[in-house]
Amino acid sequence: MKLARARMPALLIAAMLSASPDVAPAQGIVAPGAGPILRSFGGTAIAAPLDAVGALYWNPATLSFLDRRIDIGAELFWKDQAVESTIPPNLLGPGVPPTSVTGKTTSSDGLQLGPATAIVIRSKSKRWSRLTLSGGAFPYSGGGSNYPADPNNPTLAGLGGWFNSFVILTLPVAASWQFTEHLSLGLAIDPATVSWNWSRAIFAHPDTATISGTKVTLYAPAIGNSAYGIGAHAGAYYHSSGGVGLGLMIKSPIWFQTIDYKTTTPAGLLRTVSVNANTPLFIGAGGSYDSIKNWLFALDLKYAIYRNMTGFYAKDAFFEPDGTVHGLGYDNGLAITSGIQFKASDRWSARVGYKYSTRIVPDKPTFELTSSSLRHAVGGGASYDVTKAIALHLTYVQSWAIPIDGAMTSPLDNQPIPGSRMRLTLVEYAPSFGMTLKY
Repeated sequence: MKLARARMPALLIAAMLSASPDVAPAQGIVAPGAGPILRSFGGTAIAAPLDAVGALYWNPATLSFLDRRIDIGAELFWKDQAVESTIPPNLLGPGVPPTSVTGKTTSSDGLQLGPATAIVIRSKSKRWSRLTLSGGAFPYSGGGSNYPADPNNPTLAGLGGWFNSFVILTLPVAASWQFTEHLSLGLAIDPATVSWNWSRAIFAHPDTATISGTKVTLYAPAIGNSAYGIGAHAGAYYHSSGGVGLGLMIKSPIWFQTIDYKTTTPAGLLRTVSVNANTPLFIGAGGSYDSIKNWLFALDLKYAIYRNMTGFYAKDAFFEPDGTVHGLGYDNGLAITSGIQFKASDRWSARVGYKYSTRIVPDKPTFELTSSSLRHAVGGGASYDVTKAIALHLTYVQSWAIPIDGAMTSPLDNQPIPGSRMRLTLVEYAPSFGMTLKY
């Protein structure tokens, strides 16, 4: 118990520090979509073939119902995310702190860019007219936090700030075969890279050393190169002559290499720390209706399976005796997305979309600011056909989280710390623009 008490200040810092690493847009660690068309439609694409990015992202079978085209887009996004925390007096020892301390800090994330592109290829040969091929590149997930040192915020006091960055980039290739006028099946292979950098490796045990006569306990930094992974997804799409569209899809995890970081201990000794993170398995179904002139209505249901799939993300959230954060506690969840499109003329069309996700992370501030992951998103956009071969797109999406508010978790017994409090908030703003070239 004496050892635990001696390390209590450092472990309490870890408890607070690990409450604010990664923020990934949308449901958990996977965004609902990419590119201006899919984003303006709420990420709804299982039974709504609007563009190549959406088909590659969710249901490759819908490629058979698209023209030959190249879709190019870019999304700008910035976040308003903050952590507010309170610790009671005497938490770190008698008179430390002498009174309750409360502070609020905003993450300095800056403006970020997410490009997306995809191409649809179809042979003019009658023999291969039923086959459609596609390839693309876009971010599958991304986010982070960049909190400055704040002596007035107990979570960040004395840490020199907190940095975390998480990015998954996919380069899918797909094929779709149209069996009849109404039915197609598709398959995609999803090569990907992941980059996950931390200013403190909370997933590995902290190091203890004596510096200038003072015993300190510190978590190693984890800055490293990208790791590589691969996954696959498949889908089916049926569109009736009455305007009803039905789609099914299954999307495997993207299985990544273990991410290894070459770092050092406080004494300057070499050390390797590692973490494993995959994307979840998705099962989804969608429906659409387009028999009302100029209108398209669509709805998707996507169930994400994190448990036993995603490594560190889905492991139970608690502190191990040596101070390691065992996992982040993600659970399975459902995302519901919907979209409406209206074609005002031969040149103009407009879309609106909405996304709702059930909670997949702990409902208390345990180990991640992603506890306030984006659960709602509302957006809309418009397209203008400059010519029959060129169309321009513009979209805006705003996403927000339900704030998480509760007591911090003690690293000594994994129980709430009496008198402590943490509040996590997050809103994201994302305009995007793009172009479609038909050939």
